[in-house]
Parts: sequence; structure tokens; C-alpha cells
Amino acid sequence: MRLRECMPSLIPVLVIALNGPLWAQDKPSAPQGPGPRPGAVVQLKVRVAISRYQGDKRVSSVPYTLSVNSTDPGRGLPFETERSAIRMGAEVPVPATVPSNSDGKAGPVVQAGPPQYRAFGTNIDCVANTLDGGRFRLQVTVEESSPYVSDNKSAGTQGAAPVMRSFRVSNFVVLKDGQSEEISEATDKVSGEVVRVQVTLSVAK
Repeated sequence: MRLRECMPSLIPVLVIALNGPLWAQDKPSAPQGPGPRPGAVVQLKVRVAISRYQGDKRVSSVPYTLSVNSTDPGRGLPFETERSAIRMGAEVPVPATVPSNSDGKAGPVVQAGPPQYRAFGTNIDCVANTLDGGRFRLQVTVEESSPYVSDNKSAGTQGAAPVMRSFRVSNFVVLKDGQSEEISEATDKVSGEVVRVQVTLSVAK
């Protein structure tokens, strides 16, 4: 078959071959998942609730709310750059005492001077990263200290100076808008009290 006779049948093939890559370039990109893309700075409201239980009975629940800017690690900023924190507490006077017996033997104690003050209260720190699919990675650190207040007469909870108790938890959690998760549960060995920490995330509107 001569080339001139083949030309009409080759023209449609050449058109398709030339236009194919152009059609592929015109295809829309795949849709992104819901929520902000990684790299966006998103303002969050993070609610931290510290609850205490005696058995199945909840004896207290104290909520704290932080405003946190969620950032993308790809921006080159350290994870700690956008840290949000709460510091709340007071100072308890702790009397300075010495034994009343000059020989150092066990006996009653007497005040030896002005009391020293020790800080107690609640410290909360939170940093956040923006992930894909509307998810956020939070690092939450809770530290709480307080004097024992109890009618329990067991040794170690009574005396001239108050006995302080402390609790600390640091954990990572991945949440979406409106989600909650319990990040910690711990039991006080002296009182038997159970402490639970719950984190709730919401995107600021």
C-alpha cells in the first residue's frame, strides 16, 4: 500500500496520540480530605478536665480551657514554639520545726522560726500539630500538687507540717474537631482516690 493511500487512516491516530497528554494534564486533581491542610495555622480550643473519684463516685471535676495555635512541623519551627500554658495555684505555709528534746530523741516538736512557703496548684501545657484529614496531634502535660485534706488518721497524713501530694502526666493524643479522649487514669496510694484526665478539642470558629 502506498503512503498516500495510508495517510487518511493515520491522521486520527496521530491526533489521539498528540492530544492524549494534553487531556491528562487537564484532569482535575484529586480532592483533598476534609479539614485544614498540613501547613495551616489553626486556632484550637483545648479543654482539659481533671476529675477525682472515690470508688464509682465522682467527688470533683475541674475544667480548664486553653487557646492553642496548631502548626505544621514542616514549617521548620520547633514543636515547642506554639506552647500554651496555664499556671494556677497558691502557696501553703510550712512551719519550720525542731525536736523539743535537746538530746535529739523522739518527742514533740516546736516551731523554730517563720514558716516557709511551698507552692501548690495546677500547671497545664499544650502544643498542637496540624495533620491531614482534619486531625490534630496534641501533647498535653498536666502537673498538680495539693496538701492532703482528709479525716484519715493513718500515719503520714498528720503532723505539724502538711503532707503534699502530687500528680503528673504527659501524653500525646490525636483528635478531630469535637472529639474527646481520656489520656490518663491514676490511683493515689494513700487515699485510694482515682484521678482521670480528659481532653476535648474544638476548632475555634
